[in-house]
Amino acid sequence: AKNINTGERLDHLPRYTWDIGIQYLNQKSLRASLKGHYIWWDESYHNGKNNFIWDIHLIKQIYRKSKNPVESFLSVHNIFNEEQYKDEYYKNLLRWMEVGIKIKF
Repeated sequence: AKNINTGERLDHLPRYTWDIGIQYLNQKSLRASLKGHYIWWDESYHNGKNNFIWDIHLIKQIYRKSKNPVESFLSVHNIFNEEQYKDEYYKNLLRWMEVGIKIKF
């Protein structure tokens, strides 16, 4: 990021960010995605970690015959328990999960 008037690089901001992912869609009952997020912080201010954070999301349709389909889901965030933060005061969460059932109506 640069100052639009002077062209100088702004401090305390990410220099690069990357988002990558892959998605699987089975039209009958299963969806899955694996996504990664990476931030390269400004080195003049950086006291933290620069690791990829990976999340996986799985959704399985378990009932479909009505107007209100039912799906189960599982999401695991930060699969590899990596650290990605700018400084010690704002550390990211380590691995955590969500599990549940969705009813669409």
